[in-house]
Amino acid sequence: MTKKTASQKTTRRPSISTAKPAAKKTAKLSAPAPAAAPAPATKPATPAPKPERVTRAGLAYRLIQEGKGNAEVWAALKAAFNMPEHHSYYPAWYRAHLVMKGGITKEFAAKHRGPAIRRKTTKM
Repeated sequence: MTKKTASQKTTRRPSISTAKPAAKKTAKLSAPAPAAAPAPATKPATPAPKPERVTRAGLAYRLIQEGKGNAEVWAALKAAFNMPEHHSYYPAWYRAHLVMKGGITKEFAAKHRGPAIRRKTTKM
């Protein structure tokens, strides 16, 4: 090995410091800035519940169980759902279905059914 002369010697690199640099000091203003209020710890807002969906069957079952007659149930269904005249048997069907499934008794159905709804017949 040969010995290096002073001109050949390399200068040593400065070591990289891992210490954080000191924070810069700033001049204080004459009026202090208002302190920000911390955000209250609340649960995230839940979406508003959807309104209950009204169906033909649901409306018919509810009205029948309230004791309405077939004509009253049909009038409500027709007004709410713009149903054609040839669906006028729906209240009787829903009433029979409730009797079959145990929603109402046969006696209750017979007492509250009212007069039969006559459908318009068409001649062909």
